[in-house]
Formats: sequence, structure tokens, C-alpha cells
Amino acid sequence: GDDGVDEDLDGDRDCRDSECAADATCLAQACPEQSLTAPGTLSGTTVGLQDDFTPSCNAYSFSPDETISFTAPNTATYRFDTAGTACNSIVYVLDGCGGAELACDDGFYATDSVDVALTAGQTVIVVVDGNYYNEGDYTLNVAELP
Repeated sequence: GDDGVDEDLDGDRDCRDSECAADATCLAQACPEQSLTAPGTLSGTTVGLQDDFTPSCNAYSFSPDETISFTAPNTATYRFDTAGTACNSIVYVLDGCGGAELACDDGFYATDSVDVALTAGQTVIVVVDGNYYNEGDYTLNVAELP
């Protein structure tokens, strides 16, 4: 359930607990897990999350991933990158939850960065994923390009 309590005392609450992830309430919440309403920076962790998506740019992504919704305030090109992320990450952008992949970058041990043209009001899902079996703290940066 979604009661904010760690019932089995394993350090993961509610839908972030792998034992509860298949619950209907959790499946409905799986995407997005977070949201960013304007260009900026969002930090989080993939530790304890599920491996929900596999990016086109790396078939060896067996790591937990985080989904973040972003709605473009303006018609522009936006850069999504993981500068400042501690683990080896992958970043990709989907046209909605379960939608077509719009861009993907696996910079291996470098910063991952994708540029995506969006129209004002368009909502996309940004996925921060780990490369191979990497998981950990991440930083997602979103910037509107001139």
C-alpha cells in the first residue's frame, strides 16, 4: 500500500519496496516517480527502485531506474544531463510513460546528455538509469537552450 510506513523494516517504504512493487496501487504510481515543473536540477537515488525500462542506447541496463515527468514551459530545445551523478548512468527521454523513446545517451563513464525539441505544454518522461548493474545517487539537470 501507500501509507508511508516501512512495514517490513527493510528501509524501503511503500512502492519503493520491491515486495510491494507489484501492488496495483504501486503499478499505477510507477511512472512518473517524480516531477520537475521547470528547468532546473533534481536529485534523487535509484537505490531500491525497480528496473522498469531498457534504453535503446544500452541493452545491458539491468539497474533500477527513476522516472521524472517534465513539462516544457516554452517551445524550445531542452538539454537533459546527469552531470554530478555519482554512478555510471544513462539518461533517456520518453514521449510519456511507455511512449516512444525520443533520445538516449549512455556516455559510459562521462556525463550523459540529450537534447530534445519540445513544444510548450508537452510532457515527457525522463529516465535516469544505471549502466549495467550501477545504482546510486543521481543529479538530473534540465536546461532550456537558447
